Amino acid sequence: MDKLRKTSNIPPTTLSASISDTDTTIPLSSTVGAETSTCIDIVIDRIDAAGEKTPDKMEVVTVLISGNNGTNAVRGRTAPAMPHEQGAVVEYNISTSVLRNDLVDGLLENLTTEGKLKDKNVVLVEGGIGKVNGAICATLMKNHFNVDRLLFTGVAGGVNPDINIGDIVIGTDLVEHDFDCSAFGYELGKIPRMDEYQFKADENLRKIAMEVAIEAFGKERVWEGRIVSGDQFVASPEKIKWLRETFNGYCTEMEGAAVAHVCYIFELPFLVIRAISDKADDDAKVDYPEFVKLAAKNSKTIIEGILERI
Repeated sequence: MDKLRKTSNIPPTTLSASISDTDTTIPLSSTVGAETSTCIDIVIDRIDAAGEKTPDKMEVVTVLISGNNGTNAVRGRTAPAMPHEQGAVVEYNISTSVLRNDLVDGLLENLTTEGKLKDKNVVLVEGGIGKVNGAICATLMKNHFNVDRLLFTGVAGGVNPDINIGDIVIGTDLVEHDFDCSAFGYELGKIPRMDEYQFKADENLRKIAMEVAIEAFGKERVWEGRIVSGDQFVASPEKIKWLRETFNGYCTEMEGAAVAHVCYIFELPFLVIRAISDKADDDAKVDYPEFVKLAAKNSKTIIEGILERI
């Protein structure tokens, strides 16, 4: 990803003066591309000025960049510390913690917006499609932005036959319908070594969402029930029948249960709200493009209403 910092973007440099095996300040001829106050691993004398490898001289040192120096040096990372002559080749290797921060920034660039909505501090995220993308999104919201509640919304296919296109489903709990360890005696959806697999939404958020949705759309168009998630776009009456009979699902989508799974682990209050864009049957691929914009608009109305009341 071009958005991410790459170590190759920082050109090699040389020592501007000789150092002993005990020096903790490493004088560098240039630090172009290495930001001040960045923790970096530098590799001294891996190669000589001609590009020939010199493994007997190589030393990895962790430094903090300050001007044209590497300060607070931790010497002898991979071999005993040793002296190095002026002009020794120095290569940069950004520490894993810095790379992780750049990775996060790269993933979130153009996908998040921070600001205020209905006088609340919010982070708005485009989560992507599928359970992995949903889980990554939820994890970053907790660990990177430290949100105190998570509202996850989007569209879904109806599973309960009484639910119609444009209706709203407020998730009471969420299950990963494609999690199958039945070969080991587990019921479908059950996750081994976990106490819970039916991830329950926050009761207070549910109550508020129901009030907002009923006021906006009428009681006959708002439902509370289980949302089932899996990495597949369901467009089959047979699959819908199975989801209803096996899990008592009200609607099906591709991310919600993974988001709920992460929130359960982090003890983060959450709510998943889905607007019905199709009936998840043979006509799903036709209905979805036509009704997805309406469904998204309905979800937006509920989110704004919740923010006004929390």
